Amino acid sequence: MATLVKPLEIKEKVNLKIETLIFGGEALARYRGFTVFLPYGCPGDEVEAEVTEMKKDFARARITKILQPSNNRIKPPCPFFYQLEEQVERKLFCGGCDWQHINYETQLKFKTAMVKDALTYIARFKNLNVLDIIPSDSPFNYRNKMQLKVGLHLICGFYAKDTHHIIDIDKCLIQPEAANEILALARQLLAEHELPGYDEETHRGLVRHIIIRAGMNTNQCMLIFVTKEKDFPNKAEIAAKIMAAFPQVTSVIQNINKAKTNVILGEDTLVIAGKPKIQEKIKDLVFDISPTSFFQTNTGQAKKLYDTVVDFAGLTGTEIVLDVYSGGGAIALYLAPRAQKVIGIESAQSAVKDAMTNTEWNKIENVEFRLGEAELVLNRLHKQQVKPEVIVIDPPRKGCSPKVLEAIVNLGPKRIIYVSCEPSTLARDLQILGKRHYKLEVVQPVDMFPQTAHIECVAKIEKQVTKVKETKEEVPK
Repeated sequence: MATLVKPLEIKEKVNLKIETLIFGGEALARYRGFTVFLPYGCPGDEVEAEVTEMKKDFARARITKILQPSNNRIKPPCPFFYQLEEQVERKLFCGGCDWQHINYETQLKFKTAMVKDALTYIARFKNLNVLDIIPSDSPFNYRNKMQLKVGLHLICGFYAKDTHHIIDIDKCLIQPEAANEILALARQLLAEHELPGYDEETHRGLVRHIIIRAGMNTNQCMLIFVTKEKDFPNKAEIAAKIMAAFPQVTSVIQNINKAKTNVILGEDTLVIAGKPKIQEKIKDLVFDISPTSFFQTNTGQAKKLYDTVVDFAGLTGTEIVLDVYSGGGAIALYLAPRAQKVIGIESAQSAVKDAMTNTEWNKIENVEFRLGEAELVLNRLHKQQVKPEVIVIDPPRKGCSPKVLEAIVNLGPKRIIYVSCEPSTLARDLQILGKRHYKLEVVQPVDMFPQTAHIECVAKIEKQVTKVKETKEEVPK
């Protein structure tokens, strides 16, 4: 029997040509037909790379030299993003972005291709109607929420890719400039008062995270200090100085997280100064945002996402609509003027409370929210003979459980609108729905996260009318 020879060895250097980008942000190349994954590659690059990991079916490598750059490669504008020429002196780079080295048009092209690939290779769809991704008007400075980790000596930033090593930054280019300025003053004041950062290995220190939430259309900002202990010396003075320097900071919050965990927020939240919430506005709708609220992190693209949901839903004003995984109620409220009634379903009590507040703020009367696990509430509505014409689902990254999909099918909606932040789980769930006579009509990707490999998309799914086969009854002779 012939011995299988590995085509590559650890630390071996080889020349490769980058072919494409894959889920998670890595690039793909092949060496004598063997697949090699590389971070920070750009399609069209010819590179020298060093093998770092070998598996049965693939290898991983790092780029050591760019022999011929792709026409789509650009110099990353952020000094904390991966810079090849600095690699000898600096081994770790900020993991907040994946693709700053790739021009934006190419990012968009490959995101659309990734959605098509997921639906083709996972769900085995043919004749797909995947529209070109909707680009962001602002490829930088778009995030309305930044969550920075604080470590020893008050270093502050994001983890390096695939590590728990914090890269200390003084500016993030995908955050609004004002947020960077607020962050700089907050760090300065913490240092002046000699307040320690947090060491996750020993579970010692005080300040664990700094979070800034911004109302992009209301010019309101919330600053959150996540601390390990309730005792936060000089916090009132710190808050007063920040609010005096930045009038748009209308809320300074302390969140207490005593647990040794990677979860960012704890259960206890205190208002240090200002209001307990800020507001954001999309079109004519106003949304309350609390420290723990979920809200799409790209406000401008959220409008485009919700407009797509409305378009795909095709409402005439007579329909009952379910919004499953409704969160703070943004989609439900967006659909309400076009429906007879909208019922939001959400398992987080704090989110339901926010949704009800948002409903009151906007004086919308044809929306209600049900607290509970999606499967249980859907089954309850089925027993109550509620007959929704349209169901919108916006699940977490892991997608829907088979029981949730079964409960949706049992309600028999004419149309399902699936909002997904993970094409692979969308493909899996569409395959399940396809076996229950629901056909994928069209998918619209929306670029919510420029400079990263994350992809959001909206799928329109229609119920297929099944023909009953007629049989002639035999007449007895």
